[in-house]
Amino acid sequence: MTLAMGAQNSVLHKAGQTKTSLTYVTGTLVNFGERLADALTSEGPASACLPYLLFWIALVLGGAIGGIAHHGLGLRVLLFPAAAVLFLAVRTGAIEWRRRRRGAGFRLH
Repeated sequence: MTLAMGAQNSVLHKAGQTKTSLTYVTGTLVNFGERLADALTSEGPASACLPYLLFWIALVLGGAIGGIAHHGLGLRVLLFPAAAVLFLAVRTGAIEWRRRRRGAGFRLH
């Protein structure tokens, strides 16, 4: 799997000026490495790599916290993200419902 993920990042990396999708963990690490290389060769600002580094650290910490939580709670730990998704879905639905209700009389077809 590691070989396939690495191959995806090097084979499907760029199509002209358009970047293709990369896996989150390795893609973020590749983007960080590119910005860091640009900064070290004076082709880009050093601060350009910071968002990718922070995102990668967040991914690693999230995985570690999830592993620790799974160890303590087992599969019940999945109730937390499921509850968060349910809350966000209901909240998004309520916002959209209100938006459509307010704009119902002003639609142009």
